Amino acid sequence: MQEGGGNQQANAEVGPTYSVSQISKLAYSYFGLVGSVTVRIAGAIRMLRQLLVSIAVSVCNIAIHAIVMAAVLWVARIASERVTSHRSFQLVAVMTATVSVLMVAHIAEVVVWTFAYAIVDVAPAGTDLIYFAFVNYTTLGYGDVTPVPRWRLLGPMTAMNGVLLFGWSTAVIFAVLRAVMTSQTEEGLREKGARLFD
Repeated sequence: MQEGGGNQQANAEVGPTYSVSQISKLAYSYFGLVGSVTVRIAGAIRMLRQLLVSIAVSVCNIAIHAIVMAAVLWVARIASERVTSHRSFQLVAVMTATVSVLMVAHIAEVVVWTFAYAIVDVAPAGTDLIYFAFVNYTTLGYGDVTPVPRWRLLGPMTAMNGVLLFGWSTAVIFAVLRAVMTSQTEEGLREKGARLFD
């Protein structure tokens, strides 16, 4: 009998027992721990998912842009080496072709973002996704269409991709302009030199 009374006394010293859910509720109510940790983990997973999709689409667009840039520079170099009596026409033709090809490349990159938006269902039903992709890619940001909350990071990532690729295009336009102008200047100097020695 004394043993039984001893167990009651031991239990009384230990205190009341709580289930795991009761402890979780207590910790949340006192410290805000359990719920906020769960929310932070879920938020981190959502953000990681958005970043992975954005990075995959951005890498695809960078590859498209790199291929187009290499082709543009190659064609511009060949065109600038051709001797023509109409230097102004040559400059206009090369620059028009360069900018036109770059515009087509940017449109293709917007279409890639459009496909990504359609695959992950980034915008509300009935949204014109190509318009939404153009607004984000060009950083226009009208704000008339916003992504669904679980994909809201795709808009800024699209804008970042667009800014980087527009900057790259600008650098290539100036490289092509410089190559054509340098070629024309060298050609002009050769002609003047040839006339001097005739």
